[in-house]
Amino acid sequence: MSPDQPVPDPAWPPGTVLIEDLSQPGDSEVVHQPRPTRSPNDPLNWPLWRKNLNFALVSYYVVMVLALIDVATVTWGPLNLELGFSYALLNDSYAAGCGSLCIGGLFLVPFALKFGRRPIYVFSTAIQCGISVWSANMQTVTDLMLVNILSCIVGALAEVLVQMTVADIYFVHQRGLANTIYFWFMTVGVTLSPLAGGFITQSQGWRWVWWWMAILFGAGLVVFIFLYEETMFDASPIDGVPVANKLSPNPHTDKEDLERTAVDKSYLAQECQPMPEVLQIDYSIPEKTYRQKLALWTNSLIPLSEVAKHCYQPFLILFSIPGVFFMAIVYGVMTACTTVPVTTLSAVMTLPPYNFNASQIGLMGVPPFIGTTIGAMICGPLSDSIALTLAKRNGGVFEPEMRLWLAIAFTPLVPAGLFMFGIGLNNGSHWLLPAFGLGISAVGIVPPSSAALTYLTDAYTDIIADSVLGVTFVRNLISTIFIFAQTPWVDRPNEIESNHRRAKAFIRDAAAAGAHLAVLPEYHLADFYPSHDPTIRQQCSNWKTYLENYCALAKECNICIVPGSLGELHAGNTIVNAAYFIDNKGGTRGRYEKKNLWHPERAYVKSSKSDTRHVAFDTPLGKVGLLICWDLAFPEAFRELVMQGAKMIIVPAFWKLSDASDVGLKHNPRSEGDFLDAAVVSRAFENTCAVVFCNVAGPANEGFAGLSQIAVPFKGCLDKFQGCDEGLKIVSVDMDILEEAEQAYKIREDLAKPDWHYGYSR
Repeated sequence: MSPDQPVPDPAWPPGTVLIEDLSQPGDSEVVHQPRPTRSPNDPLNWPLWRKNLNFALVSYYVVMVLALIDVATVTWGPLNLELGFSYALLNDSYAAGCGSLCIGGLFLVPFALKFGRRPIYVFSTAIQCGISVWSANMQTVTDLMLVNILSCIVGALAEVLVQMTVADIYFVHQRGLANTIYFWFMTVGVTLSPLAGGFITQSQGWRWVWWWMAILFGAGLVVFIFLYEETMFDASPIDGVPVANKLSPNPHTDKEDLERTAVDKSYLAQECQPMPEVLQIDYSIPEKTYRQKLALWTNSLIPLSEVAKHCYQPFLILFSIPGVFFMAIVYGVMTACTTVPVTTLSAVMTLPPYNFNASQIGLMGVPPFIGTTIGAMICGPLSDSIALTLAKRNGGVFEPEMRLWLAIAFTPLVPAGLFMFGIGLNNGSHWLLPAFGLGISAVGIVPPSSAALTYLTDAYTDIIADSVLGVTFVRNLISTIFIFAQTPWVDRPNEIESNHRRAKAFIRDAAAAGAHLAVLPEYHLADFYPSHDPTIRQQCSNWKTYLENYCALAKECNICIVPGSLGELHAGNTIVNAAYFIDNKGGTRGRYEKKNLWHPERAYVKSSKSDTRHVAFDTPLGKVGLLICWDLAFPEAFRELVMQGAKMIIVPAFWKLSDASDVGLKHNPRSEGDFLDAAVVSRAFENTCAVVFCNVAGPANEGFAGLSQIAVPFKGCLDKFQGCDEGLKIVSVDMDILEEAEQAYKIREDLAKPDWHYGYSR
């Protein structure tokens, strides 16, 4: 029940209401705003247990939707190994999902306004269950992108629909706690789902992460069907009732205190009248039956033509009401401070010096969860109590801006914690420092985020759906921008030490997957063109350090390594482009200096002597030969190695599509790609050997080709990267096929004959 209030004064700012009745001596009475009807079916009149049951179901929905979006990050390592998805691609898929969160609500929330909240919750839960099954059966890049995009389009409801539910069932003085609890459940989904997902990935495999999501969504669907009640109630006013132009004075409030604001001056200027009688629930109105409460939809009186306007009205509100726009920026920045570290963890802490596995990455979600819990325990009760206290000092008048003081006090913790996190990761500090930083920032994120949502619910209740849609659009736009920009920020593509850490992480992953040989591309540490970076020449003097590191890593992981090629600074200030074969004991079995230099390379790199022959050498994998990049264009190099018995020829490369020159690109933009595909397979067939071609990765708009692949006779290309993204592929090579090919083609037999036709090239 609620004291019956006079008609609102339209001159008052939105959300300004009488929330404390100070007209009687003694304790003040909380005035329920917005004013409920007399109907027992009005959600505002429901008993508290019934409200909280509905809110608990909604909170479960929030946890599951956020978990579906964020649990994916701990599966990135296995996805990279099994399906060959690069970390850049996985990061882009996450960013594409964030972008989809921007627009999903624009299309789906209007249906919630027309047909009620219940059908949208039920149908979206069913759709998310289906997407989880799809994710568990993922195979292609198309699957990856579509499950992220579709899950986030539907998942956008978790942000907007919940605010509509809070406005439907809770009074103004209860919304601060409700929104804090909502934000806490959001954080549970974001931070603890990777923890659970990490352990599932380690014990059952990454696909079971999605099977468990499907099971939990299925259970939630059953509960929603049988327990969640519709909260849309057309008969109840949507907005809170502001103080009217005739109000009861407060005999216990000093006049000087009341003159502090324009609202208080208006309060004193009005003619006073006693408070009207209290509204009572009319129990003669029949309460809905269980079947009516669980009707699949409730058709509102809003015409469809009006509903369609909600697809564009959020933008009108966002850019025409400063308060909404400001809260959008606040909420967006706070959310980015939550989501960006999540993707950073998966991309950085899997590398040295941390080398975290999936479960350890998941455990890094515990500090922000603890921080959010502490922030929620402080912010939840304080948000509403401070609002009531300030309203009492304001003559019983509540203004939505009263909630913002708490946010100001906690905000400095956010940059402090993020600095600890970022500086700790950048310096390779002990994991406790970035973990502590995440926890500190999480404590500070809760009050501003909760205050932003509650302010919107209080001040713009009658347009809450549109205003939150606008805020959600900005919030996810900010997160998308940060996540798309994150890869070039973190990767630092031409920084040697950063590339070395990533290379070692890939080698460790390959060894963990049971690989016997790991191959890196040419110039994998940096391109070593002094014109690109004048400091590169000096950094080439450290090549021995990196070679020794790779030797130690090979021994540690029991894997053979061809570390691409290293730029070596030698006497006379000359740079040599050299490749090595390191066995699984850490010993160097072979070294090759690039003979056929690509012509732009010749200004900076010295070729091996013209009379130096290509040499094959014995390894644990058999006889192996090394070539580098442009050597692929010279069949003579392969012939020389094959005549020495090489069964596998490894070719690290720095080959770009733009190498064809502007003239060649006009004829065929993919000419270099066509050449690479044809040459690798041809060299394998014409020499009855396995060809391992490992090319550099990089942005497509900079001309990088990628196309790393392995080819053998008969089968041709065994597997290859379809694009130019960085990644790892594990490929099994049956070396017996080489003998079968030799029996068919007898190429090696002909090469060994004394009267071979082309003996001059021996």
